[in-house]
Amino acid sequence: MTALEERLGYSFRNRALLETALTHSSYANENRASGIVCNERLEFLGDSVLGVTVADFLYRHFPDMPEGRMTRLRAELVCEQSLHRVALELHLGDYLRLGKGEEHNGGRKRASILSDAVEAVIAAMYLDAGMETAAGFIHRCLLDDVRAIETPTFTDYKTSLQELVQRHSGQVLSYELVGEEGPDHAKTFRVQVCLNGDPIGRGIGRTKKEAEQMACRQRAGGAAGMTPRRRILPIFVPHAGCPNDCVFCNQKRISGSLLPASAETVRAAVSAIAPGSGYELAFYGGSFTAMPEAEQEELLAATVPAWKSGAVATLRVSTRPDAVTEEKLARLRRYGVETVELGAQSMCDEVLRRSGRGHTSLDTVKAAKLVKDAGFTLILQMMTGLPGSDDTRDIASARAIAALLPDGVRVYPTVILRSTPLYDLWRAGEYREHTVEDAVRVCARILSIFEDAEIPVIRMGLNPSDELS
Repeated sequence: MTALEERLGYSFRNRALLETALTHSSYANENRASGIVCNERLEFLGDSVLGVTVADFLYRHFPDMPEGRMTRLRAELVCEQSLHRVALELHLGDYLRLGKGEEHNGGRKRASILSDAVEAVIAAMYLDAGMETAAGFIHRCLLDDVRAIETPTFTDYKTSLQELVQRHSGQVLSYELVGEEGPDHAKTFRVQVCLNGDPIGRGIGRTKKEAEQMACRQRAGGAAGMTPRRRILPIFVPHAGCPNDCVFCNQKRISGSLLPASAETVRAAVSAIAPGSGYELAFYGGSFTAMPEAEQEELLAATVPAWKSGAVATLRVSTRPDAVTEEKLARLRRYGVETVELGAQSMCDEVLRRSGRGHTSLDTVKAAKLVKDAGFTLILQMMTGLPGSDDTRDIASARAIAALLPDGVRVYPTVILRSTPLYDLWRAGEYREHTVEDAVRVCARILSIFEDAEIPVIRMGLNPSDELS
C-alpha cells in the first residue's frame, strides 16, 4: 500500500478507507462472513466529489464557455475512459481485491472496474482528509492538462497506447521529462515516452501531461503496428428477444442473417481473429437483454476465450429501452461489455404506438440513465419518417435524445422493406413513403442538433447491401 500511496501523493491516516476503496463487490461477496465491505458506496460518493470539483474548475477557469460546452467537457473529463487512464497510470489494478471469478475473467484490466475504483479512492481521500485533499488529487490527475482536451476532437493517446502495450505481458510504458523552457507563467515541456526503457516518441506541450499526450500521439496515432483504431466484428441475432413486431422491421433482410447467432457461431467468428487484434465484438439486430438469460449467458461466455487472448478487446450489444435493468446491466459488465445501444427510434409516444414498438419515451429516458449510471458507453438510435411522424416530431425527438447526453447516436431514415407490416400499409395507401428528399431535409436539421450538442453521429442511414436492394 505504501507504493500506491506514493503514486497517489497522499498517505492515509485511516488506511482501512483505502483498502475498502480497492475492494470489488465480488471479493466482498466471497468473504461475507468476515464482514468485508465493497467499494460501491465509496464509488457513489466519489462520483459526486469528482463531479463538483470538475464543475467548479470549469466554471472558474472558463468564464466565457457556454453551458452546453461545459457539460460536454465535464463528461469527457469524468468518463470511464478518462478515469481508466488515471487507474493505469497509478497501476491501480495491481492493488484491487477481487473475487476468484472476477480475477479469472481479467477484472484487474477491466476499464469499468478500474474507473470505479478511482472514484472510490477519491471518496476515501475526501473522508480521510477533506475536500481540499481530494480536489488536489483530482487536479493533479485530470485537470492539469485540461487545455489539452478542451477541444471536442480530443483523443486520449495515452490510454490508447497503454491499452495496446498491455495486450502483451511484460511491457512497461514510462515517461521522462527531457526539458522545459520559458518563464514560469508560460512554460513548455518536452517529454519522451519509453517502452521498456527505450524511447519511442517525444512530445511538447504547455503542461507535462499535454506533452505526454503528444509523445504518445506519435505511436498511438497511427504508426505502423501501433494504431488504436478498433475494428468491429458484428454478430447478428435477428429478432432475438424482440417481443413486438415493429411495422418497419425485417432484421433478417437488414442483416443478411437468416438464423440467430449461437455460441458456436460466436466461436467460429472469433477463431479467425489473431490474438491481440483488439476487435470490438458487437451483438446487433435483436434485443439482447430481452433474450432468455440462459441464451445471453451462452453467447457472452463464448466470447471469453477471445477476450482473454486479446483477439476481442470489448463487447457491444443493442437492445430495447424496456429491457434494461440494473441486474441485466450487471451481467453485461461481468462479461466485458462496454457499450450499450438503445433503440429509442422516437420520443413521441404516438409514433411509437403506431410503429408497434411496445415501449414509451419514458422507458428510453429511464434506460438511458441506468446505462450511463452503470458506466457504459451509451449509443441511442432514432428513426425519421415513421408512421405518424413528420419533420416537427422527428426534430423534437432529436432534441429529446440530445438532452439525454448519449456518447453517440445513429439516425436511420425509414425504409420500406418487403415482408413487413409497413410494406402492407404502403401498398394499401395508409403510409406515405419517406423519400430520399424527405430524409435529406429532416436529417440535415437533426444533424445540426447533435453537432451543436457535440454528440457524434456515428451512422446516418442503413448500410447498402444486396438484401436491401
